Amino acid sequence: MRSETFTNSRLVSAADSSTGLFERYDRDGKVIESRPLTAAELADLAASEQALARIDNDSTLRRRLRRFVQDNNDFLALATPTNAQQLAQLRRLTREATNLIRLALDDLNDITDG
Repeated sequence: MRSETFTNSRLVSAADSSTGLFERYDRDGKVIESRPLTAAELADLAASEQALARIDNDSTLRRRLRRFVQDNNDFLALATPTNAQQLAQLRRLTREATNLIRLALDDLNDITDG
């Protein structure tokens, strides 16, 4: 992850966890300081990256749940659903329940199986 600091639309500094470097820039954008990130700075970047992933996962889950509402309405509109449709609905409901539980528990680190 790369974290950049700007002043008056000008890049002032950047910390990059992939390179492990902190860089400070002059007014022309030239590097005037380059040093390894401290353990604390690396931990801060990792925490920020995790927080951004959690926000993205929350948004993804909510988008899925909105789609599931339509899927549920479509299923309920079927006069006589087939066995295959019933099985598909059961699987969808299980995924929906998993997503709702994750949101309720604020467990947003990994949503790959929901």
